Amino acid sequence: MAVKQKIRPARMGDVKAIHSLLKHFADQGLLLGRSISSLYDHLRDFIVYDDGGIRGVCALHICWEDLAEIRSLAVAEESQGRGVGEALVHACLDEVQR
Repeated sequence: MAVKQKIRPARMGDVKAIHSLLKHFADQGLLLGRSISSLYDHLRDFIVYDDGGIRGVCALHICWEDLAEIRSLAVAEESQGRGVGEALVHACLDEVQR
């Protein structure tokens, strides 16, 4: 299955896996951490790369009519270099261009 086909909107059942992935990189000082309650509050902003487990995550925050921000982009270390991050970013760009 192509990378793009494994990208989907985040679901409530994904929150713990998303939190774990983001925490891994936040603990290294590579991105800002997110609390579990914040993830639930903003769950509709998130998309995930799911190949039987959450291997990547990205949030799209719409700021204004012509301004959006990609947040919390993270790809599991074992999935890096496979186009997952690129596909997540392109999915966000596709969303804002609709």
